[in-house]
Amino acid sequence: MTKRTPYRPDQGLQLARIEERRLKLGVEHQDLALAADLALATYRRIRARGRASQAQVTALRFALRTLEQKRRLGALMFDQAAEDGNG
Repeated sequence: MTKRTPYRPDQGLQLARIEERRLKLGVEHQDLALAADLALATYRRIRARGRASQAQVTALRFALRTLEQKRRLGALMFDQAAEDGNG
């Protein structure tokens, strides 16, 4: 018989990476929770306890990636609009 694992394993390392990237991008906690489709209370619990399911960690990673892409595209469109206005 195999040893049972916790339902929400310790994801401290992955959550620390997500938090580091969130700070680098300047994303608010509420925005990240909303983009990851997590309740704010769930996101707070994840941060406080350092435990999350793999699906929640994946949702947070993809949400950060999506927010980063949206910002990049927004900056690109702004730059193109500025070039069109000055040209």
